[in-house]
Amino acid sequence: MFPPAMLHTLCFPWTLVSSAGELIDAQDGTLFKLSAHARQPPSTAYCFIAPTGWFKCPIGYAVYCREVMAMAKARLVLHGLKVTGVSTVSGKSDALSLKTNTSEIENYIAKEFAAFAQVEDYLTNIVRRSVHEVRNINKDIKSVTDTILNEISEKTFASIILR
Repeated sequence: MFPPAMLHTLCFPWTLVSSAGELIDAQDGTLFKLSAHARQPPSTAYCFIAPTGWFKCPIGYAVYCREVMAMAKARLVLHGLKVTGVSTVSGKSDALSLKTNTSEIENYIAKEFAAFAQVEDYLTNIVRRSVHEVRNINKDIKSVTDTILNEISEKTFASIILR
């Protein structure tokens, strides 16, 4: 299961929406914050209905939506972006802004998801190994317990016979 907390490392503002269109989580990026202009309801509401791919919100910002298959087809939505060929919004932003192109953002997200998958695989392996170790400990405890119970039973049986 993909841990949603990993998304908190993304540098762009994002929203995570369930397949039913409900908010799972949202946050400003670690580097780029959502500008006050992009926080307006027409822009933020668009995150809940954004189809997969590149689109423009009603205010003119670029929106990139990608399915997160590891989370029951939840959708990751990057919004409030100024992207060449997609966004039409202009002017200075009250937050740090970056004018970039779609392929740079797609490559960035692909690399982040690949890193998330590596971390998830690593954690899964740790849990798998830990479960194996715990099973060995439980097996040893059961074996010792059975031995003790057998000895107690034999001594009890022997004491009954010797009476």
